[in-house]
Amino acid sequence: MRTMKSGKNLLLGLGSLIFALLLIGPRAQANAKLPKAYQGTWYGYAYANRVNHVKTYYVIQLKITNNQLDYNFLKTTKPDLSGLVWQWGERTRVTYSKNYRKHKQLGYHFDASAFNSLDVNKMQLSQVKVAGQNETRLKFWGGGGFPVSAFRQPINSSDWAWGDDYEDMIPTDE
Repeated sequence: MRTMKSGKNLLLGLGSLIFALLLIGPRAQANAKLPKAYQGTWYGYAYANRVNHVKTYYVIQLKITNNQLDYNFLKTTKPDLSGLVWQWGERTRVTYSKNYRKHKQLGYHFDASAFNSLDVNKMQLSQVKVAGQNETRLKFWGGGGFPVSAFRQPINSSDWAWGDDYEDMIPTDE
């Protein structure tokens, strides 16, 4: 009788331990620390169009930290994307979790509720050749969206193809 009772207690204790580990485990991974290689300032070439017969280039500047994401919309009339002028920006809290892709490539999911409308929630570092030079690329993608690239300096390549529709997302005081 006594061994049956202690067996039940052992099973109950083991079940409680497994339940507790299941509750704690995902939380520990959900708030993964973002490596320094991902943090810092990144630039994505959004699109270009003509404004009053002058070609204007639009660039997204991302400032990424372990718990915050700054998102700035910049523009310039120079094809080399120098002389960027700030138009508007937003800041939000962000959390990260590790994401292993094909061939065990490490990337990160991120949750930044202020930017859910952009349909991107994953990122991964890679090396690519741009104009004959190796560059570190931070690739973003998510939901049904296609991948977009950000680089450590503004580079006029692979636009995000948002076009004029993107200006509808600009926050207003109304």
